[in-house]
Amino acid sequence: MKQKWLNLPLENFSKPRCMAHNRSGALCTRFPMKNGRCRLHGGLSTGAKTLEGKRRSRWGNTQHGMYSIYFTEERKEFRRFMRQWKETEAAILRGF
Repeated sequence: MKQKWLNLPLENFSKPRCMAHNRSGALCTRFPMKNGRCRLHGGLSTGAKTLEGKRRSRWGNTQHGMYSIYFTEERKEFRRFMRQWKETEAAILRGF
């Protein structure tokens, strides 16, 4: 079986590498991404910096809306209705 790296063009070997120390203590030899960091050793995202980016992040991370004001009030109203229903049902059953 041929090794993958044998098929790479020679200019790939002269490109800069990540060179971060991995868990075994050896240096990482992966190619960096556009930002100059390795995909594995690049670190965590620092988040949005601009107001527009923060706004987009806030709206982009909304997945359902079950905790919105509207649904919270709906749940409270439903619980109130069910409590009244059970009280009414118990009063009717006591009457018999």
